[in-house]
Amino acid sequence: MDVMINKKVIIREAKATDRDSIISFFNEFNLPYLRDRSYWIWLNRIVTTDYSIVAIAEYEGKVIAHYAIVPLDINVLGFKYRGAQGLNAVVSEKHRNKVQIYKVSNFAYKIARKRGIDFMYAFPNRGYWEMQVKIEGCKLLSVINSYKIASNIYKEFPREITIDNFKGDKEDFFNMDKLVEYYNNFNNISVHKNLSYYINRYINHPQNLYSCHFIRITDEIEGFIVLKKYTNPYSKEISGHLIDYVISGNVSEKQLINITNKYFNQKNIENVIYWPTNNNFKEALKLFPFTLEFESFPCIKFFNKELNLEIKDKIMNFKNWNMNMGDCDVF
Repeated sequence: MDVMINKKVIIREAKATDRDSIISFFNEFNLPYLRDRSYWIWLNRIVTTDYSIVAIAEYEGKVIAHYAIVPLDINVLGFKYRGAQGLNAVVSEKHRNKVQIYKVSNFAYKIARKRGIDFMYAFPNRGYWEMQVKIEGCKLLSVINSYKIASNIYKEFPREITIDNFKGDKEDFFNMDKLVEYYNNFNNISVHKNLSYYINRYINHPQNLYSCHFIRITDEIEGFIVLKKYTNPYSKEISGHLIDYVISGNVSEKQLINITNKYFNQKNIENVIYWPTNNNFKEALKLFPFTLEFESFPCIKFFNKELNLEIKDKIMNFKNWNMNMGDCDVF
């Protein structure tokens, strides 16, 4: 079901054969992240629970706008729902007068509803989230501030706490699976994460953006963390990011921050950026001197009209969420 805006502009669902045209479209923007075939396959076919919904607008056969919805299972207080993340909303600078991005995203929303997706979340930028709320029927979940903490602010932890690189052998996969099964908290709202998710999302990322580590206490594995060295494409400032984590009850959020700060300090990276992942982590961040950095605007779009009001209210309460930086991180 294509939508014709005029004789020359058509909005339609992309196919696998459109991959190279979409890649060429993204490469027009001089993005700080590489968008190539490996990335396209990874995002739209590997890291998802189903094929991604990709809506494009074409002008004279050329892609001029794009919006994607990536299916992901989402835990809602003990129950699993068919969720998704919306991302990569882009319109060509040269063709902004030919199509509005909300027409492309609304086309994708109709497909998501037909595919049985219950709801999705997205991280639109400052200029786009208001349009999503006013025109697209999305709801603003919260405004998230990131926290910047100097990496030299940490307390030495006991010798029995060590950080090991994730090597990706059979033993590591077994230990990671056991840790995720035991300690992932499904009694909140979060992207459903199992061994397959962590492998596909971080370890198999085609651009090797992430550094994965185990936290051990007296040789027992008590945590798994995903870290990232990030270079701001505009200021060129380098910072460390805590992207994702799973910790047992033997590792506190404060210890996790100390461990992360020390890791990046030893890499000569001066500052670390954190998200207030959940209430406990937010309180731990306040124990350190910090400055508030950039704002993020997570929004929710409901598709399933049969979701009851109580579930929707719980989803719209950000205090119920466990949202890591990796749940956004521009993929």
